[in-house]
Amino acid sequence: MRNLCFALLFTLPMLARAAVIDNLYETKVLVASQTVAAQNDAIRNSFNQVLIKVSGSQETVTTPEIIAMRNSARDLIQSFRFESTADGSFMIASFDEDKINQLLTQSGRPVWGKRRPDTLMWMAYLEEDGDRAIVSATSVGPVKQKIDAMADSRGIPISFPLMDIEDAELVHVFDVWGRFDTVIKQASQRYPNDNLVSARIYDRRKMSLAEQEVPLQMAWQLDWQLLNNDLIEEGTWFAASETEVLQKFVDMIADRLAEQYAVEATGELTQTNVEMKIINLDSLESYVTVTRFLSSLAMVNSVKLLEISGQVARFRLELIGQQSDLLNTLQLDAKITQKTDAFGRVTDDMEFLWLQ
Repeated sequence: MRNLCFALLFTLPMLARAAVIDNLYETKVLVASQTVAAQNDAIRNSFNQVLIKVSGSQETVTTPEIIAMRNSARDLIQSFRFESTADGSFMIASFDEDKINQLLTQSGRPVWGKRRPDTLMWMAYLEEDGDRAIVSATSVGPVKQKIDAMADSRGIPISFPLMDIEDAELVHVFDVWGRFDTVIKQASQRYPNDNLVSARIYDRRKMSLAEQEVPLQMAWQLDWQLLNNDLIEEGTWFAASETEVLQKFVDMIADRLAEQYAVEATGELTQTNVEMKIINLDSLESYVTVTRFLSSLAMVNSVKLLEISGQVARFRLELIGQQSDLLNTLQLDAKITQKTDAFGRVTDDMEFLWLQ
């Protein structure tokens, strides 16, 4: 249990936070029917999906400890229901957060908390008539629908540009199609994001000359760029279908983010104690809010207030993981930032300014 320092803690309202995945422990999988056998298959698929979603790693479901638990997956489910849509029947299952985290930790797998970096995606594609277009926040076509569903399955927030007048003045579809990174970066400045990507997707059979034969397994092509800071990384995926090549792309994004932000665990549940100082706490409520905020972080096992001096508080945190995991997570939240000197340099890794 996490230790909180104020008796008033539970009397204050919970605060909404950005970049929080509320349905992290919920899954949605296709189910063939409502027979017992079909339900058992759906439960095992849900079990795999939630473990990949929470750990951030597809390798999680291949570990012996996880495989051994697969037939007992029902014990980890709090509730489930069925939903019928035009795409088929689905089982929606909610898993027990503590049990899933415990299983991952005891199996030596990472646990990736609910706060996750926002990815802004610029995606160009070919329409049925051959025209090129950009996926926008209001698009309703299959490309956006598939990306949204895949991102939800992996537990990563992906957003798209509005493509309103302001965007249209800065970016043309050929800028995204041609992967002109300078233009894309400039247009992205209006959108808060932690991860910037651009891509183009197309059916190679529609782009090739008649005499050129395209192998089925390479029919679809997706060219991508990662545009973070001054580093530009790019590559290409091939697949037999649009869905398959999009899945490869979304999985790559999720895997790379998890490598950076998911907290590596060990079966022995090793813990680290760190102290941190937070400045600009001007009321009792702000002290309580900060304590609750720190306690909500996935890698924080307990929080203890050590000292208060004016608007400055010193805390001791017991971490599941390392100090670097905590720093990576705090960088994703706009409410808190490391204190810097007049030249913008961080003077102490564990000294922070509370901004809310």
